[in-house]
Order: sequence, then C-alpha cells, then structure tokens
Amino acid sequence: LHQYEASRAAVIALVARLSPDQMEGVPSDGTWSVRQALEHMMTTDIVLLARLEKWPADPLSSYQAVHRIIVQRFSVMEPDDWRDHTIMGRRWTTKRVMRRLLEHQFEHYQHIKEILAALDGPTKD
Repeated sequence: LHQYEASRAAVIALVARLSPDQMEGVPSDGTWSVRQALEHMMTTDIVLLARLEKWPADPLSSYQAVHRIIVQRFSVMEPDDWRDHTIMGRRWTTKRVMRRLLEHQFEHYQHIKEILAALDGPTKD
C-alpha cells in the first residue's frame, strides 16, 4: 500500500503543474495525451478494485443502486454536459453513452434469457 501511495504521489507531482494544453497534447498520431493516460489509470483502478468486492448478498439491490446513480447523473445534467467528450481517443456524446447503456442492457437481457433457456427451457418475457 505504501508503494501504491508513493507511485500515486509521483504521478501527481509529475503532472500537477501542467497546463490544459499540456494535458491534452498528443506527441503523435495514435498516442495518448497525459489526460488520456490519467483517465486510463483511473478507470483501470476502478475496475480492478471492483474485482476485490464480494458478490453482494442481494445482487438486485446493487444492480438497482447502480441504475439509480445513472438515472440521477442524467437527470441533473447541465447544457455543457451534453457536449462531445473524447474518452480514450474516441468521441463520445451524452446521447452515445445513453445509447450504449441501453444496448448493453438489451444485449445482456437476451444473454440471460439464453442462459435460462439452456438451463431450464423457455422463459416468459
């Protein structure tokens, strides 16, 4: 844990005084900016940390809690939040994020139906 804290401090010291242009600068095509590298580190930290969590005793409550966070975030958006965002070198709009959330739900809804059908036979919609 001490090494993790020290490495985080080193990264922060390295980038703390960068201007917005320096944070966004890309050395060459196909490479990341400092901001993209930091974003990658942050999202990877979240994903890796989630892998340490135990499966909740009531998974539907956890699933609903995540859903509420998403609905709350979309409900309080300001006009500036609807602008395009570049995430990991890809352009994302708020509409695209919502569309992907919906697609992902539908894909796994179908997937779960297939799993249940393989286990027990047909399921009701």
